[in-house]
Amino acid sequence: MSVPDLDLAEVAALMRATWPVPCWNYTEELLHGYIYRPTGDAGLTSIRRNEAGELTGFLCYVPYELTFASTSKRCLFGSFWTSDRAAANTSFLSMPKELIDKARARGYSGLLAINEPGSFAERSYEMVTRFLLGTSPTKLREFETLLGQPRRIARRIVDAGAVPGSLAARYEPEHRAQAFELLRAQATDCDLAWAVPEADVDFLLGGDHARTWLGEGALLNVRCVEMLLPRKVSMAHLDHCVLPRDPGRRGAFLATVFADPFWEGIAFVSTTDLGPTPPQVFTDLGFIAPAGKRQQLLLSSLDETRLELKTPMPERKIALHTF
Repeated sequence: MSVPDLDLAEVAALMRATWPVPCWNYTEELLHGYIYRPTGDAGLTSIRRNEAGELTGFLCYVPYELTFASTSKRCLFGSFWTSDRAAANTSFLSMPKELIDKARARGYSGLLAINEPGSFAERSYEMVTRFLLGTSPTKLREFETLLGQPRRIARRIVDAGAVPGSLAARYEPEHRAQAFELLRAQATDCDLAWAVPEADVDFLLGGDHARTWLGEGALLNVRCVEMLLPRKVSMAHLDHCVLPRDPGRRGAFLATVFADPFWEGIAFVSTTDLGPTPPQVFTDLGFIAPAGKRQQLLLSSLDETRLELKTPMPERKIALHTF
């Protein structure tokens, strides 16, 4: 159905009704940030309704310009695939087919997805890609989500001897050029990275659900979310992280960031071990990986382009939103 039929409040309600907990609470406002990003494409959404007009299915492909093995490729991230159980069979293939046809017509080269190895989501995605694309997806990396508690992180930083200073400033539009250069430099140091367009920088780093700190050669950006456990818990997910390699400068920057009163209302902060920041940086701060929560990043080609990474899988550095 067409974009004017898209009601994000309905989509958020469908997600809450059908997704198992724990999961993020994708509110109407949070979904809007993904779908209506300045360089996004709201036309790459698909919905399904039953005869009564009730929303029964939703799927969104989010566009990214990726630096991929030193080349630039227009790819999509398959996101928020949601179906009412009673209508799952009728939308299982029709929604992906609708969006894959649109993606090919618009010149996209690849489709990314994240799911858990061995899960129903993995089996479903395998069936869809084999049926619609004629091949299985390529696994780019397995990774873990890391969780930390802001108060403990701040205490560890101080115990390590770091002193908060004036080395970090909250993001403002006048910082756009500095932030853009930091993100672009980081992308060139990765095997696979989202080349964040300058037109998106204010939206991503200074939007309603974002908080960003900047320092000399440093940037830390989080997205404010709620986790359903099943009660709501306030969280911050670390989306973009550029840290100085020098331990002293890195410690001073992080000490300033985690001394910010912002963290007083946040129960947990999460990130992944995809890179480019070495996972040890986070584990040294007290982040842990919940048992049994490994995920995988998958890639499927939408055209004749071969999309491959030559770096061995465990050593690959990837900088992407992980939703």
